[in-house]
Amino acid sequence: MVTASRTKRVGFAALAMAAVLMTTTPTLAGSSISVQGVTSCGSSAVVTVRNTSFLMSLGTVRVEATVNGVTSVGSASVLLLPGQTSSVGVRFGGVISSVLSVGVTDNPNPF
Repeated sequence: MVTASRTKRVGFAALAMAAVLMTTTPTLAGSSISVQGVTSCGSSAVVTVRNTSFLMSLGTVRVEATVNGVTSVGSASVLLLPGQTSSVGVRFGGVISSVLSVGVTDNPNPF
């Protein structure tokens, strides 16, 4: 008798979980590309990024910097294999005096 009620509870839990998984919308996880470091020289900012997932990742690296006394934003796309680390160059129209922020956005995977 205990076995029958346990089987019913397990079956009900499995059906409830399946219903939740089938009716909810997927949420985006955090970025699978992480920033490892940033350097700047002249009019270029070089951002070192790493893919921390087990899938290929396509992303956009965004750099906000002070260039000739004005805040400017530059971006570059990057495609990384699982576990790959790469350097991405972002060029500006003048000499970079300081890098204010660096961010990475995952793009939808086209594969």
